[in-house]
Amino acid sequence: MKTVLFAILALALGGSVLVAVYVLSIPSKSGWPGINPVGLTKADIPGHVQALKSPDPEARRNAAVALWKIGHQAQEADAPLREALKDEEPGVRAAVAMALARTRTEPTTTVSTLVAALKDESPSVRSQVANSLAELGLDANKNGDAQLAAALQEAVVPLTAALKDRDDEVRFQATAALGHIQKGLLPARAALLEALRDRDVRVRQRAAYALGFLGRDAQPALPALLELLRKDDDEMVRFYSVSALGTMGASPAEVVPVLSELVKTSKGEVCRAAIMSLSMYGPQAKDAVPALIEVLKGQDVELIKATGEALAKIGADAKAAIPALTAALQQVDPKNQDQVQGALRRLKRAAGESEGQ
Repeated sequence: MKTVLFAILALALGGSVLVAVYVLSIPSKSGWPGINPVGLTKADIPGHVQALKSPDPEARRNAAVALWKIGHQAQEADAPLREALKDEEPGVRAAVAMALARTRTEPTTTVSTLVAALKDESPSVRSQVANSLAELGLDANKNGDAQLAAALQEAVVPLTAALKDRDDEVRFQATAALGHIQKGLLPARAALLEALRDRDVRVRQRAAYALGFLGRDAQPALPALLELLRKDDDEMVRFYSVSALGTMGASPAEVVPVLSELVKTSKGEVCRAAIMSLSMYGPQAKDAVPALIEVLKGQDVELIKATGEALAKIGADAKAAIPALTAALQQVDPKNQDQVQGALRRLKRAAGESEGQ
């Protein structure tokens, strides 16, 4: 359950979790200025498949991008695209890898093909392959596709190896892919721990994000995550680190004081992540009540809503917050009052007070 909550928390707050496709900016040997493929209907698919064998590398690349844009309707192009992944031009291979995430007909075949391409000699291709695996992970989790999720387990170990790639972009995309696959990440734990110290801030962000899906198995990462919270200046690194803390079931004595301090010293999404992580500890987060009361004196509606939920989950030991939560309710706009009012009712019940008190 905590892992599910972490996924909701990170997706709701993180924003930048979504996969970005980079292939359109990858330079080719001929320095093509850009790609604007035409013919994006199902009827155009045979022409694009034929163009994958054109002597002109730009035409081959355009064809792959067009098939990517057509998407799942272009499944008939899946086999020709897999063959085109052997193209001599790195820009073409990268575009093909991008398209394969959309045209797949059989998940296991697609994943196996992309996993093999993680060893491509071109870092641009390797990074796009990892990006495509990330897109597949997103699709599997968004659509509840158990078959695709199972197939993606083949990619966990190769992506873990890619975390040691010399190219920053490859490491970033590989770490992002692991975070989007979400399940079966235990073999990647040691590499993700090491990635928390990566020179590329994006890798550190995604490593912390991915560790959150390990739940209790991520407990060895606790010292490193606490170190990031103390020393890393990047807000998203700290945000994902805070979010991960709430999922690993670490001792409240170790984590609650850190989260309480973050509630007092942070703002915006980092503060909200700390509050939501505290809520996962329920009554064990009672020592955070004074810090949470201070949040209720502010004007940030989202923080007030999150704080109300955390206090309600802490329960009777948060009775002292009832006056502050009652006052905060009056400051919240009508469209957000229901959630805060619901939290206040639950807190009052836990504290043995009637709603009229």
